[in-house]
Amino acid sequence: MRLILLMLPFAALLTAAELRIRVNGASGEPVRARLEVRGPNGKMYQPGGIVSERAKRIRFGDDHPYVGSFLADGECRVEVPPGRYFVVAERGLEYERLERSVDAPASIVFSNRRWIDMDKLGWWSGDLHVHRTSEELVPMMLTEDVNLGVNFTIWNKRSWWRDKPVPADPVVRASASHAMTLLNAEDERGGGAWCINGLREPIDVAVDGRWFPAGITFVEQARSQRPPGGLLPWFDCEKPIWWETPVMMALATPDSLGVAHNHCNQYGMLENEVWGRPRDQKQFPGRQGFVDYCLSLYYRYLNL
Repeated sequence: MRLILLMLPFAALLTAAELRIRVNGASGEPVRARLEVRGPNGKMYQPGGIVSERAKRIRFGDDHPYVGSFLADGECRVEVPPGRYFVVAERGLEYERLERSVDAPASIVFSNRRWIDMDKLGWWSGDLHVHRTSEELVPMMLTEDVNLGVNFTIWNKRSWWRDKPVPADPVVRASASHAMTLLNAEDERGGGAWCINGLREPIDVAVDGRWFPAGITFVEQARSQRPPGGLLPWFDCEKPIWWETPVMMALATPDSLGVAHNHCNQYGMLENEVWGRPRDQKQFPGRQGFVDYCLSLYYRYLNL
């Protein structure tokens, strides 16, 4: 028995390898990146102790890149079995996507290049639909280089603020040009998803009814906090396909509307309306049909 116990760690060493990954910026300095490490069987590998994607496992599966990606601050080490691996490094939409196939063990250095700087052109990027823990906010924002993030701390029956006070300044500032707001609510039920950003105080969207009260109830409650001439709270209609979107357009016109919404992702598209209003499949067939359907609704609303 003693011999077997001594041999087990040695056997593990024979079957383990290591990928050392470093991502450099334009000046050769280490920079944050979102990484994917895919094995020969499609399995995704991650190091421990680093922010990783945990959402959407049911929809995409454990080995989908959205679930298997992780964040690294400059460099990291990933333990893997010996073999060939496909490694991806990204830093948001304004930087090149970098890919490489290597045989483990190996050391990889990516040199990242920014292909456009929208900040210098007078534009700020934003994500109006974020569900993250407080620990994930700053590394996610800096890695993806998103200037403004809206994190939903109130979502249906969940609320950060039931057992703790609202901070005097509900804004997390990751840098001079990166900020995340915290006092935001999403009412997501049968009629659709209504995103209310920049609240002055929390609202309670925890109800038992899937359809009642209608979503406009909470939109109007939030807008009662808006001072004359003010922009906040901001009402974002998450998708044009929701059943109650026509009601919102007529009675509580949104400040913004999701067109390239979260059915469109980097690796594909969810081309159905989930619990929204189904499209005419003959008029709008397939994946292209779903895009055309969303755009046709968008232009109808603009024409109002």
